[in-house]
Amino acid sequence: LILIYIFFKPLRNPDEYYLNIYKNKKVDFKFPFNLFFLYFIFFSNAVFYGFGNMYNQQRYIYHVNPIFIVIFVYVVYEISRIFTHYIQKIFSKIKIKKFQKSKTNRKYYIFAVLSILIILTVLLLNYINPVQNFKITQRKNGDSVNSLFSPSSTYKLHYDNKTPGKYVNFRLKEDDIVITTNILNSFPYTKQIDYWMWSSNQVPWQPYKFKDGIYYDNFFGVPLLRDLFDFLKVLNENPDKNIWVITSYSIEKPGHIDPLISNFLEEHNQYKMMTGKDNISSVYLFPALESGNRNYSMYPNIVPESNEIIRVEASDDKYTFLFNEPDNYDYLKYGWSGMDEFGTWANQKASMLFLDFEEQADYNLNITMMPLVNPDLDQEIEILINSNSIGEFVLENMELTEHAVTIPEELIIEGYNILEFRFKYLISPIQLGINNDNRNLAVYFNKIDFYIQKH
Repeated sequence: LILIYIFFKPLRNPDEYYLNIYKNKKVDFKFPFNLFFLYFIFFSNAVFYGFGNMYNQQRYIYHVNPIFIVIFVYVVYEISRIFTHYIQKIFSKIKIKKFQKSKTNRKYYIFAVLSILIILTVLLLNYINPVQNFKITQRKNGDSVNSLFSPSSTYKLHYDNKTPGKYVNFRLKEDDIVITTNILNSFPYTKQIDYWMWSSNQVPWQPYKFKDGIYYDNFFGVPLLRDLFDFLKVLNENPDKNIWVITSYSIEKPGHIDPLISNFLEEHNQYKMMTGKDNISSVYLFPALESGNRNYSMYPNIVPESNEIIRVEASDDKYTFLFNEPDNYDYLKYGWSGMDEFGTWANQKASMLFLDFEEQADYNLNITMMPLVNPDLDQEIEILINSNSIGEFVLENMELTEHAVTIPEELIIEGYNILEFRFKYLISPIQLGINNDNRNLAVYFNKIDFYIQKH
């Protein structure tokens, strides 16, 4: 609009006045470069925001409400000046003397003017008044929206951060830990945030920084819980503390919160203390233990199906498991991303394989893998068999290399064995500027060679 104004003279009003569009008893509806023009740009953009279904995006313009009031008053002022100008012209053509000669006519004139003013006032108070406008922010979930005050078909349901936040605030004790999925909207009520639960890698909104293998948010500097492994670590390392978890609508969006976290909370529904007015936002309390530990596991009480257990049949004393073999897809269920041409990425901080060894013996494993390298931090991996550590490595280079570990015979049990890989951090290629892949990844696996160790 500014460019059009500058280069298209027919739109410009040469008799410009900074405050309004009316000067020297004449009206020109061509655009002057003044407050009216600037307000018009602002107001027209705000109206365009309202076209279509805005979902809950009114939050983006709610805070400029005072500016809307200023614009409204300004527009009323301009309209009144124009209206007065033409009323004066009309009445100047009427023989006012006739009204002056007759008191009765003067009364009718005053009555008519007052009636018009009353009608306009009633319309103004009923349909364009600030009281109704501000009632929108006070409405309850499910209440209808007055369409005269909402330029779009808005949702009747808005998310309730207040009720859960105050519930926690009133019950907080010293040394309690507060975790929330909505860090900005929870803090005004809780007054305390210790961890932000957030898994997303949205490109336009990444308000966190990565330091020493931990993500910290940019608002309060608290650590992020990016996945279930992070969450369980906080629960397990603080058995003597009450841990409050405040969830928002993000808990139902896989793009915001890791589904494994959502599933864990759903499975531990007995710790849910209350639900907000939106029937979505909730509060969980994991109470402090008088003794002992919580000992939550990434994959509790797993009983794998037969098609999820790898049968290690070491014919010629060797067995090779390929991470890019389509027939092996069912084995890659716990902590693995989609299989591609050369292998499979681990996408959790703990990934597992189930092994059934045909022969009881010592096994040497050559694992071909590579990390998704963060320039600021080397990836670390710990390998365990049935919860017993058998090797640790630092992965520095983003190239496939072999790493050897040994599974002692005494650690092998009958039935299935759990081979577990634990990683220091997850990061996405999009964060590293490699490509647009926004998956949280750790290490890329190509194959594992099993060798029976000869004595």
